[in-house]
Amino acid sequence: DSTVNLSDNVYIYYAPITAYPYYSLTSEKQAELNGKYADFEEKWSVYKNHLFVWDYCANFDNPFLYYPTVQAIKANMQTYKNLGVKYLQTQDIHAMRGSWTAEMKAYIAGRLAWNVQADPYELRNEFVRYYFGEAGYSKALGFMQAIEDRFAEVASGAADYFGVFSEKISGSEVFTKRLTEDLLSYIVGAMNDTKNAALTSEQKAVYLNRLRRLKTTVLYLQLINREAYGYDSDTIKSVATEFFAIADEFSISGTGLDDKLDELRKLAQN
Repeated sequence: DSTVNLSDNVYIYYAPITAYPYYSLTSEKQAELNGKYADFEEKWSVYKNHLFVWDYCANFDNPFLYYPTVQAIKANMQTYKNLGVKYLQTQDIHAMRGSWTAEMKAYIAGRLAWNVQADPYELRNEFVRYYFGEAGYSKALGFMQAIEDRFAEVASGAADYFGVFSEKISGSEVFTKRLTEDLLSYIVGAMNDTKNAALTSEQKAVYLNRLRRLKTTVLYLQLINREAYGYDSDTIKSVATEFFAIADEFSISGTGLDDKLDELRKLAQN
């Protein structure tokens, strides 16, 4: 509302939780899917230098998922800079300690805060190289690229796949059994390459444990899609046992999905 004049010490706290975080707030696709974000920057420019923003870059129905939003983070941060935003929180899976995706996006957002013109994919690759190690780098990156490619295919379809709380994005229509098997092969390959690398035992332990945390992305997808994948009881129990062993060891099961996880935990106990 251009008729509203804010005092110097008054700020608006804005949270675009109804947006689709896969797309930037100023993209044509965002406006097409959700008309309230059409002309986003122009509309909010009337409050320039008077905005606090709580942004979102994750899917909260599946906190273990690699949700590729680095391209949107960059575009949104440029928009926020143009609007003179005074405070910015870019939320990933904040409630889950040990979330590798939250650590990665915090790194990317922090670097973009220094230089919003930086390439977000170069920053992602830099993080992957440091975090998972040189030996596992190419396959860990291949894992992420396979998900990015699948999301790009899905992006031409229905909008409700990309909401903050969408369940469909983790379903078997998106993550087919074959895709999860391919994703798992990237992780196993990265772990084998790390084991065979010229590293100290301490270095190997650090990188292998991080790759195990990466593996929870696939294990969780296999658990929630177990019926669609046609898994037998022994396979389900094996997957559930490994998933919760990693989740409990690294404290990555405090996700806000307690009831859902409690039900899945029973699969490891039967």
